[in-house]
Amino acid sequence: MAITFHKIEYNIIRTMTTISIITLIILSVYHLNLTLEFLKKLIDHIEETDSVYERHASKNRTLAKMMFEPMQRTAHSMYEKHEPAILMNVVILTSVIAFSMAGLVAALRKHKIMLFIYAIALDLIYLTTFLYCARLPSLHCSLIVFVSIIVYLRVHHLWSKNSTDKVHLLQASTTTSTTTTSATMAADINHHDLMIKNNIV
Repeated sequence: MAITFHKIEYNIIRTMTTISIITLIILSVYHLNLTLEFLKKLIDHIEETDSVYERHASKNRTLAKMMFEPMQRTAHSMYEKHEPAILMNVVILTSVIAFSMAGLVAALRKHKIMLFIYAIALDLIYLTTFLYCARLPSLHCSLIVFVSIIVYLRVHHLWSKNSTDKVHLLQASTTTSTTTTSATMAADINHHDLMIKNNIV
């Protein structure tokens, strides 16, 4: 019963690892797309206000300064305000996607060391979001932590399974060796008894 429960737990963790990594990749790609779209809108807004200002300044510079220069200044200040957070989000999300793809390959191939490195990388990325005040959604941060915990459990299960397999292999080897030795000893005893009987006869 305990072996069956352990096998069920092992299969659940294995499935959750794969599903959670794929979910993290999809969510990261989605948020990266939103971030890049927001960056594009800011840049387009700056270019639009600049072109409007230049167009009206060529006709009447005084009127352009009064009406369109504040809009131009607001667009530039908004870009300068959001640019560091946007670029940090792009770096973090790109890192999450890249590491998660490698982690997915490691999970499918049951590579313990790569999975362990992936879990550490997720922890470092999560800490970076706080150190540099990246504006990732709380759901995304929670998913990063959840995936790292699941991956640590998966690594633990793989190490435990590897150790158990080695013990079983050693036990099987010892049993086979003992059986072979016993059979050899029994054959030697029978041969010895037969020789004694032949000599007596």
